[in-house]
Amino acid sequence: MTANLAQSPSRPPGFSHPEEGLRHSRLSGNQGLNPCRAGRFGRTPEWRSASPSFRPAPGRRTSTRASPCAVPEAWARGVCGAGQARGEGGRRGRDAAAGLPQGRPMAPPRPPRLVPALRALLYWSLVYGYCGLCASVHLLKLLWSIGRAPAQTFRRAARANPPACLNDPSLGTHCYVRIKDSGLRFHYVAAGERGRPLMLLLHGFPEFWYSWRHQLREFKSEYRVVALDLRGYGESDAPTHQESYKLDCLIADIKDILDSLGYSKCVLIGHDWGGMIAWLIAICYPEMIMKLIVINFPHPSVFTDYILRHPAQLFRSSFYYFFQIPWFPEFMFSINDFKLCVSPAKPEFTGTVPNLCCR
Repeated sequence: MTANLAQSPSRPPGFSHPEEGLRHSRLSGNQGLNPCRAGRFGRTPEWRSASPSFRPAPGRRTSTRASPCAVPEAWARGVCGAGQARGEGGRRGRDAAAGLPQGRPMAPPRPPRLVPALRALLYWSLVYGYCGLCASVHLLKLLWSIGRAPAQTFRRAARANPPACLNDPSLGTHCYVRIKDSGLRFHYVAAGERGRPLMLLLHGFPEFWYSWRHQLREFKSEYRVVALDLRGYGESDAPTHQESYKLDCLIADIKDILDSLGYSKCVLIGHDWGGMIAWLIAICYPEMIMKLIVINFPHPSVFTDYILRHPAQLFRSSFYYFFQIPWFPEFMFSINDFKLCVSPAKPEFTGTVPNLCCR
């Protein structure tokens, strides 16, 4: 090791700069000559005693006692690391061209923690502020309806029997399955022969299995088509606790239902809120998916990024948060004999409950 240093043609007889000592230690392969722990001359006392060719410069002391590093600690770290004090184009570029090892780049400064907290506070303030605004608007509509026709506002027609279209045999067979873990019973309509590849259909809000009536007729010749009533919809069980409707529970429902039907893979199709569940199932359990088709719902990460950058989309999707208000959304849907659910329905394209067959 000392012989290599002694034969180095570029080493002056006595060098004192820490960076120069580091450069010679790299050329020689000696990683021990570190200016952060060396003396003022860029060498340790052991190196001086072990090197027969060492000759101090005229007028310099030759004390064998280790002297403290003469450069500031922050500057020495820059020399030992990436050379950030002199920019990226200096010593690092020369070392890279010579094939020498380069130092570790310095970590970027961390943003202050107060900024994300303020952003989150502003975001949720907008969300719940808009929820309060929506609730106020609906409350004014309710009061206006009560003032005009109070009897009509709270009227509900008695429906002893379901509409005949729901029992159409051409749509498939009504079946039920109970999940062992949750204990919930789920309703679904199945069409097509058993043993064929499974096509699982997940509806949106405020729909149920009937929104897939056209797909049940179309694909039953090639698939075992199953149109499911999700948790809380249609004839499936509806837990009363709000925690029972978390996304983890909804994802677990689909996985357990797939196992109960005797399948390990399926063609998964989701619309609206069912599309959100379909995305998450494909992310969490990709081995369960043969093909994924999502209608009218973007990828969750894309949706989250877009909604944060475009407040207009946040307002359009605010009904997600409006439904978090206890009992008030359900009450608003039930007034005027569920007119809010019936009025937007169009026989040409809708799959939601009412105008087509449920009156």
